Amino acid sequence: MVKMNYLLNTNFKVVKGENINIETFLHSKRVAAYTKRIAQYMNYCSKQTNTLILAALSHDIGKSRIPSNILNKKGKLTNFEFEIIKQHAKYGADILIENKQCKDFCDIIKFHHENYDGSGYYGLCGEQIPVYSRIIRIADVFDALTTNRPYRKAYSIASALEIMECEKYMYDPKLFEIFINLVNRNIKEMLISKNIS
Repeated sequence: MVKMNYLLNTNFKVVKGENINIETFLHSKRVAAYTKRIAQYMNYCSKQTNTLILAALSHDIGKSRIPSNILNKKGKLTNFEFEIIKQHAKYGADILIENKQCKDFCDIIKFHHENYDGSGYYGLCGEQIPVYSRIIRIADVFDALTTNRPYRKAYSIASALEIMECEKYMYDPKLFEIFINLVNRNIKEMLISKNIS
């Protein structure tokens, strides 16, 4: 069982110099909102929904251990820098393990960059990837595409969906179809929430 109060725990172990910037926090908040909609569509119970939301809020916590000059680099990352960035998924799981979270929950964070075709960070594919990781993967990519990044401007929602459609082999096909339907149904609301956050 996930301890929902770990984010509020004053004993949460953070090494000096580790922090999450506001952009990462807001990104995680939006990813959580998208995953909540998917959970509701899939009729998840409140416990499942809360676990998914908490995982989405935590998915990039490992970026606190990535040097900010790499994380916020405006230009193209070198291969070496990209390998460092990729470590955030492992670091996130490590942070949660250090704070006594269960292995299943930590694995959601560790595997949130896995692709359905096996081309992700760890090479897991299909059903080997925890379902919550597969949901977060879709929401994470969508938000990354539709948000300004240090190295490029945000894509429109239509352009983001077009890009994702071209790379749909990366996503669980059933979950991706659900997400596309939700976006198409709620596009105006999503545009408003993007401008607020």
